[in-house]
Amino acid sequence: MKKCVVVAGGLEALLRRGSGALLPTERELAAEFGVSRTTIREALALLEARGVARKVPGRGYLAARSVSDARGRPRSHRKVIGYPHWVGALSEIDVFAVQARLIMLDAIRAELGRFGIDFDPQPVGPEADPDRVAISRFCREWDGVILEPPEMGGGVGEDHPFAPMRDKMVVIGNVQNGHDNCIRLDFYNAARQAMKYLADTGARRVLYTGSECERNCTHLLSLLGAESVLAEDPRLSIDYGRTKWSVEDGYHAVLEAVRAGRRFDAVLANSGYACIGVYRGLHEAGLSVPEDVQVVTIAGLPAVRYLVPRPAVLEIDINDIGRQAARMVRALVLGRSGPQASRLVSATLVPGESTRSAAVQIRSVSRPAALAAFSS
Repeated sequence: MKKCVVVAGGLEALLRRGSGALLPTERELAAEFGVSRTTIREALALLEARGVARKVPGRGYLAARSVSDARGRPRSHRKVIGYPHWVGALSEIDVFAVQARLIMLDAIRAELGRFGIDFDPQPVGPEADPDRVAISRFCREWDGVILEPPEMGGGVGEDHPFAPMRDKMVVIGNVQNGHDNCIRLDFYNAARQAMKYLADTGARRVLYTGSECERNCTHLLSLLGAESVLAEDPRLSIDYGRTKWSVEDGYHAVLEAVRAGRRFDAVLANSGYACIGVYRGLHEAGLSVPEDVQVVTIAGLPAVRYLVPRPAVLEIDINDIGRQAARMVRALVLGRSGPQASRLVSATLVPGESTRSAAVQIRSVSRPAALAAFSS
């Protein structure tokens, strides 16, 4: 994604929050977003072309409709739902992490927009050192908040930066206040399904790309779900990549296993990002999919559909997560029905071409003796 598109999203949020005020100068915006003035100009041009911003000659840019919204109501009468990004500026968001998130954010924005509620994603600094001054201001300005949890998980305690908004908060991927106001992806059962699917296709030695000592809340659930199948099927064994979830992690998980002589006939990628790296690692090791190694990934992102052969995916509906989060926070903001019950979003297996089955004929391939011994 072009940097100017990411910056445009941040500028749009500034325009909405400014309620008729001019944006800062190009130089000031460039410093705030950590980009060049050229990128700021490109982002402003995008907003102007979309009718979001208008240029006032000799003064600068302000919102194209700063006095009222499309329904003719004063801006001050509209509710605003915030979405913190744990970065110093929106331009810092990892490009590999942004695709799936943008799909979800668009779903949230569209669902809230149906009811005349504004959506305001904002950078708030890293979790280890958040911008508490900015967060304090957002807690006063926002009517509700949709929050992604820190890596280690846990509730939103009294010392959390957004603790003042707990009653108007929906947490994605975690549990807050016990089991209320939370949407949790069912990674545990997704990983169970993936392992069972690999077992049914003949896999016996599975390389899991995540770490055996996983500390990330989400990926720990995947790990436990995968391991739960081992007790039920003694034919299966699992090895670990000792890495996390990124493209580079999936790549190194495969190459390190091969170089260490660890044998596996299948890979369970703990994210769609890792799956991309897995394919590259297998290719460099001279291993074919699915002839030598079968592959299944959990929570595939849209890009994995372009991998060849197309991987089997435990798909999670990101749009549905966004819509449900928007409905939950709307109910909280409007004071309807009290706390919202926690919801689990399940995964659906989408078979691909990266696993063997009775319906697929595996072609005979010529392999070096070392690789033949590796997979035997």
